Amino acid sequence: MNEQFDALRAEMTRVPLEGVPLRGVYAPAVLGSRVPARTALLEEATKITAQDRNKEYGAPEDNFQNIANYWNTYLTTIPKQGNIVPLTSQDVAHLMILMKMARLNTNPGHRDSLVDIAGYAACGEDCRVKRISEVNKIGR
Repeated sequence: MNEQFDALRAEMTRVPLEGVPLRGVYAPAVLGSRVPARTALLEEATKITAQDRNKEYGAPEDNFQNIANYWNTYLTTIPKQGNIVPLTSQDVAHLMILMKMARLNTNPGHRDSLVDIAGYAACGEDCRVKRISEVNKIGR
């Protein structure tokens, strides 16, 4: 076990490829490449949000609106003070990012949460674009 840990630590701190700037951290070999860690994270988030995610849950703008509908129902049934503005699909993306940030606060080394944050940000952009197109259709 210690040998695996030592090997991973060595891999995480290796010198980057010649010609590549020294700044940044490089992804471990377990990811199968010698690319900067941020690139590997974004590539993983892209794969998840562009392929796997849609197969499981459908388009984020539709799935997030469905989540918003559930959350709106929940929020309107609990005792509250003041008015609650109905949530949008983009709000869901923001709230999911906040949930992942809360998880990172508990476990800062959990890479999956960072990948998920990037993915939720990308899905939030899809939601924003769809909302703008819907507003533009109404304005015509």
